Amino acid sequence: MDKTPETAMTGASHETRERVDKSPENFVAGPSYETRERMEKFPENFMAGVSFETREGMGKGPENTTSGASYTARDSISGSDRIELYTGNSRDPLPLPSPADVAFAEDRDRVYPPTGQVILIMASLLVSMFLVALDRMIIATAIPKITDEFRSLSDVGWYASSFMLAGSAPILLFGKIYTFYSPKWLLLGAMGLFEIGNLICGVSPSSKILIVGRAIAGLGAAGIFTGCVVGVQHVLPLQRRPMAMGLFGGVFAVASIIGPLLGGALTDGISWRWCFYVNLPIGGVAMAVLAVVLKLPAPAAAETSLKKKIWQLDPVGTICFIPGISCILLALQWGGNQYPWNDGRIIALFVVGALLIIAFVCVQIWLQDGATVPPRIIKKRSVASGFCFSLCVGASLIVCVLYLAIYFQSVKGVSAVQSGIDTIPLLFATSFGAIVGGGSVSRFGYYAPFMLAGPPIMAVGAGLLTTFHVNTPPSQWIGYQIIFGLGCGICMQQPSVAAQRVLSRKDIAIGSALMMFAQQLSGSVFVPIAQSIFQNRLVHTLSAIPGVDIKAIVDVGATDLRRIVPPAQVDGVLKAFNDALVATFFVVTVASVLALLPALTVEWLSVKVKKDTAGGEKIPMGDMGA
Repeated sequence: MDKTPETAMTGASHETRERVDKSPENFVAGPSYETRERMEKFPENFMAGVSFETREGMGKGPENTTSGASYTARDSISGSDRIELYTGNSRDPLPLPSPADVAFAEDRDRVYPPTGQVILIMASLLVSMFLVALDRMIIATAIPKITDEFRSLSDVGWYASSFMLAGSAPILLFGKIYTFYSPKWLLLGAMGLFEIGNLICGVSPSSKILIVGRAIAGLGAAGIFTGCVVGVQHVLPLQRRPMAMGLFGGVFAVASIIGPLLGGALTDGISWRWCFYVNLPIGGVAMAVLAVVLKLPAPAAAETSLKKKIWQLDPVGTICFIPGISCILLALQWGGNQYPWNDGRIIALFVVGALLIIAFVCVQIWLQDGATVPPRIIKKRSVASGFCFSLCVGASLIVCVLYLAIYFQSVKGVSAVQSGIDTIPLLFATSFGAIVGGGSVSRFGYYAPFMLAGPPIMAVGAGLLTTFHVNTPPSQWIGYQIIFGLGCGICMQQPSVAAQRVLSRKDIAIGSALMMFAQQLSGSVFVPIAQSIFQNRLVHTLSAIPGVDIKAIVDVGATDLRRIVPPAQVDGVLKAFNDALVATFFVVTVASVLALLPALTVEWLSVKVKKDTAGGEKIPMGDMGA
């Protein structure tokens, strides 16, 4: 190095060059946390933390020792620096590396936990995701008993919407926060918040306190959503992450099956309060395991001053976004239910929400890399496509699940618990498809084929659901659910895989938060649309039946339909309900078809780490953000 310092410094950052000028013998200046650990264990193998390409280059040309600078050195390279890395005698500088190359390079260099720790960590993360999904659905069959105790029928909408609002609006903010603070302690904090919210719900003396508890639990759930994905990218290599994402999807679907059934059993057998208490011991064990076993490096921004961190969290954008999205979601929740769509309050919520979202977009463009959602991330084709894809697939699934349950309760005349059992084929197929899809991507590498295959299969299944009639036999409604569920399962988690594939490590939290937000937002947007179509079609069809009390039928709900309708009119009313529900399945079909459009634009990239080729080829390296 002393003889050819200008060659040795090829591709090194300014900080690295300064350190080598002072101590040229320390050519691995600034090793990463993982590298230092390995050097302490194996001091003779002082190059253990250097990438494969660097070792190859040093073997052929030892004068190029610092071209494979450590994580710290590479992190300090700005996006505009021109990086040169050689494995032969070529003197041509490399073009700027792509994020895809960055992902491969960092995956080769990173040290992951041993298998035993990975199993414990993944089990705890899956349990955390299971509890969040369970909490969304378990309250459905408990609401009648809650309203009986609190005399709070007018608050029913808030029991669900408070959790949904608090669980949707802050997701993007959590994505930003995870880039500045310890992911481990943020995840544990979110889990603690979720547990506190459920404890408040369990001991609540009034309906208002219950709503507050649901909101606190929803806020914790938003942090858990993002934290679980961030945890996965720290403990599993890129190639194995699709399987983990498939497991998350499967667990989410299973919890959606068990939720209403468990809620009904606990409510009838013990008390509705145990729908919330059940989370406490299970979540506590998961927190304890993660606190002991999970060891994550501090993010690169951890040493930034508190004042700078606050400004980097984009407070102006947050002030615009959270109230803005809350206004829009409230308008969608209340419109057509508590208030007419043309009510001044609904219009005002839409207008204020739209203005705040426009202001948020302007702030993001102005702040660029300091924004909650940096434009450079959303401009990536696979991220933008994945966001739209998640929106469509999430909408298809939630609308299908909700209105299938109504079909079984109203048209088939079964109980709420039995309707949950009758939707098991859909959710079991979704879980199975998610695991198969994730495992296949880990095995073969490419996620784009599954994003292309899923929507057509979903569209076929949803199209078959539109053929439902009053006497549809079990063989058909079971088979149609399985087709739709398999299509949904194999593709629903792939956008998160795509985001991890094209983004550098420091951006994965934000990219994953975008996909989670799209899935949460989909239900809030499409369910009111489906409900409006259902109600309008139902009222229109019922109006053609002489002597039917339309208001009484609409107000009574699905389970008591046969009790208030005269026997002579039951057949006509059931057909009206069936026709209205079929109209909602057309919404599912359209959303499934629309999901194919962003799938066509996603990049065809593999998550499998490529083997390096020998001889004179340039191996691109890039930012290795923690």
